[in-house]
Amino acid sequence: MKKILLYFLLVIPFLANAQTGHGYERAVIDFMEVTNAKETTISGLESMYQNMNLQVSNLHQMCTEVVETMWPRMIKGYTVIMQEYYTLNELNEIICFYKTPAGRKFARYNPVVVQKVMEFSMSSEMVNLIQPIILKYVDNK
Repeated sequence: MKKILLYFLLVIPFLANAQTGHGYERAVIDFMEVTNAKETTISGLESMYQNMNLQVSNLHQMCTEVVETMWPRMIKGYTVIMQEYYTLNELNEIICFYKTPAGRKFARYNPVVVQKVMEFSMSSEMVNLIQPIILKYVDNK
């Protein structure tokens, strides 16, 4: 009986730490690597700053430095946010998907697909389609 109690006293805190501590953070880091999160973030910043017509000498270098500077905090932020929605087991299953050929392809092309979908959603065709709806709700006070 004492051995069982000792087992639970030693193992349960370890399992809890694996879910909420360094084990989970390590899984988040793995997730970020297999999803190319850093490269996607750099690309997203580049697009945002280009749309703002920000004049800089080397946009890619600037965005890369910005992301490198914030990355350790991004890992912490990702960890807190992802723990709200995924267990460690679920996160590991997602990572396994991204390690498959289809998952690697999804990670590689999804940023481009999202960008193209955003561009399409802002095209004149779509703006003309939704403008009457938006105008119906605009306050003219």
